[in-house]
Amino acid sequence: MLFPSVIFIFIFLPISLTVIVPFTVKGRYYNIKLANFLLLIFSLIFYMYGEVKFTYIMLGSGGINFICAKLCAPSQNEYRKYYFFAGITTNVFILVYFKYTAFFYIYYKLIKHFMILV
Repeated sequence: MLFPSVIFIFIFLPISLTVIVPFTVKGRYYNIKLANFLLLIFSLIFYMYGEVKFTYIMLGSGGINFICAKLCAPSQNEYRKYYFFAGITTNVFILVYFKYTAFFYIYYKLIKHFMILV
């Protein structure tokens, strides 16, 4: 599902806003934790519509970020900077793996092919 698609604009966006917004406005139904949870669920539905396998990657990365953030939270923790660095490094490795692996593989095969010809 793309943002400018008809399904997103006329179906997904109105339903998600109708469900989430009442919990974000101060008043009788105000519950920001529930609103955040619903936003997470609707985000997962949005990503699952495109490709389910990428949703698992996003859940795994989010879980790692959550764990690293919880480990960084105590103010007296002397290893905070290492947990912070581990979270960022993990995200960068995930990005490089899924974005550039095919690129490097194709050029590796191309160079290997031309080395055989020479």
